[in-house]
Amino acid sequence: MNQSFLFLALQIVNIIVGLFSTVYIAANVEPHFYSLVIVYQIIITFYGCFTSLGYETVLIRNALKWQNGFANRLTYFVSMSLVIRVAVFFILMLPVFVYSVYIAQSNYHGEYLGVILLFSLSGLFFSFNNWLSLVLKSFNNYIAGFTILTLGSLVTKIVGVWLFVQFGFEYFVLVLTIMPALIFLSGVWLVVKYIRPINLSVRRFIFAKRFLGFGTMGYVKYALAQSDRVVVSILLSPEVQAAYGLAKQFQDIGKSFVEGFFDPLIQRVVQYRNDINKSKAHIKFVAKVNALIALLGSIVLVALIVYIDDLIRLLGFTKYNHIETYLIFVLLSSFTYLLYKTPGNLISLFAKPKLLVSVDIIGWLIGMISLVVISNSLLLEYLYLNRLLTELFMLVTFTCLWLKGRNTYLHMRTV
Repeated sequence: MNQSFLFLALQIVNIIVGLFSTVYIAANVEPHFYSLVIVYQIIITFYGCFTSLGYETVLIRNALKWQNGFANRLTYFVSMSLVIRVAVFFILMLPVFVYSVYIAQSNYHGEYLGVILLFSLSGLFFSFNNWLSLVLKSFNNYIAGFTILTLGSLVTKIVGVWLFVQFGFEYFVLVLTIMPALIFLSGVWLVVKYIRPINLSVRRFIFAKRFLGFGTMGYVKYALAQSDRVVVSILLSPEVQAAYGLAKQFQDIGKSFVEGFFDPLIQRVVQYRNDINKSKAHIKFVAKVNALIALLGSIVLVALIVYIDDLIRLLGFTKYNHIETYLIFVLLSSFTYLLYKTPGNLISLFAKPKLLVSVDIIGWLIGMISLVVISNSLLLEYLYLNRLLTELFMLVTFTCLWLKGRNTYLHMRTV
């Protein structure tokens, strides 16, 4: 109970500080400069996702068992998972370098190339922090694993805003760049005893392919959630990118609120997997809670849409083109996500990975096609419509899948 309370408290504080830092920085810099923050997020999340080949998933499934009698295997997998991330990082540097040069030249006339290239170094340590968090979780040290990412993010935002107030935007960007390295160096001592030198050979790279399937769903999730920002940064101006990225940050914050409340609640279904009646009762309870929150959310949604222009002026966002329309789509998208949160999570718990990947790919295609069509037609005010279309597809799909197959899923012996 105390551990759960700590998780929830840290998450709430992190979200509140994240909301404040997003609003404060965005309101006090020009869109042209704020777009650099979006480029930073694009680069580090790309490295964070694609440097993982699935070794950490193997550790999460086996680390506790290997601690008794299989110490060498445990040390090998911990070390290899880190070495693989470094090796893949250097491979990914080439496409990221091409992207960085293109963005610097097309959007900033080459002025910020050095800063954008430094984001790759930050991306390396961002990947290391993800690795460290997953390894700690595999040892059942959830508090440390959670704290590495959440508390590190919290400190970064607080220090970043303080330096921004004292010295300006350049120092805020500097903090974003160096803090992932400081966070990693402050936490790696927790697992250093499991790290040993590894000779990375072609044979070991081939061996690593067998775990690639564990990373596939993560790659697809990245494409579904993040690829729109990449496309916008390539096709459109920094000012449009800044407004779109700012709206996306608000959607991410809303999603974090929903996930922070519902994920632990829905996850309890796993505890009742051997008792169908308890499973059904708990699912019914969660559905009622979801419906109640959706009802309250609909009232808030209408109020925010009615007063959206006043809210934009209050936040100081009037300099961001089309931001009022983007935020309306954010509100509608977030509300749609809330509506399918329960069936979506239940399907994720019970359905086969192949089905989940297929749904995500179709959702990604809907979003990408609509984004490109709107970009080329220059109807930029409706650019964020692509996210709403994706969420509506997810709502219909997950609801239908659950209503059609819930009895089958609930009678599965494993999840």
